[in-house]
Amino acid sequence: MSLEEMARAVGLSTAHFSQVFRNTTGQTPHQFLLRHRIWRAKEMLRSAEMRVLDVAIACGFTTQQHFARVFHQMCGASPTEYRYGLASQVA
Repeated sequence: MSLEEMARAVGLSTAHFSQVFRNTTGQTPHQFLLRHRIWRAKEMLRSAEMRVLDVAIACGFTTQQHFARVFHQMCGASPTEYRYGLASQVA
């Protein structure tokens, strides 16, 4: 869902929606969506034998490289490291 779609759904301009969202949650809509997508990816990496590329696509990332970069920034490990045992050491 795009920022414009979210703002339209609640009857606000994109700028006003972004401001209200950040004031309410402490994060931008983009940060919130990225965190949710990474949470979903972590669940998929723990429970399924899908390829990392398939997890990336299922979670809304267009490339495996972008997914791996965001995952590493947020979790401190690559998706593969997370899947194969370092998950207990990574948030």
